[in-house]
Amino acid sequence: MTEKRCLNTGKRCIRVIGCGNLLMGNDSAGLRVLDILEKSCSGLELIEGGTGGIGLLPLIEGADLVIIADAMTGICKNPGDIRIFAETPPYKPSRMSFQDIGVAEVIDIARELNPGTEIVAVGIEAGAIAEYSDKIDPGVMEGVRNAAELIMDIIEEKDN
Repeated sequence: MTEKRCLNTGKRCIRVIGCGNLLMGNDSAGLRVLDILEKSCSGLELIEGGTGGIGLLPLIEGADLVIIADAMTGICKNPGDIRIFAETPPYKPSRMSFQDIGVAEVIDIARELNPGTEIVAVGIEAGAIAEYSDKIDPGVMEGVRNAAELIMDIIEEKDN
């Protein structure tokens, strides 16, 4: 993970966090969103959130708006479909350990710890996730491109 940074647009402190694993095929969707944003939006600071978990909490702290991009499975019908969650995405609470906490659980905790921070999750349906693959399905990649555009729209809307 990189150090926490934010985009100060003069109005609000905005952070974009991408989660995923580049060696797990379609699970890399959130990180690939960061790649597109980095190439198309100069000056936009981005954070690699790894595979999520409790380590995301310090990356959220102190921001006005946090947008988290991540792959999801079983929420939408087709790989590449996008769903934006202004509220916490659905999840089943973990009974195991802090290592088992997912992005949705972290969002719940972060909202309790940072009541002034607005958190938006952008989920990209990953469908099947292949182990030890750096390839992403074409439909998921299309979703990645669309998610990057939606994130810029969210930033523009929320920062005005």
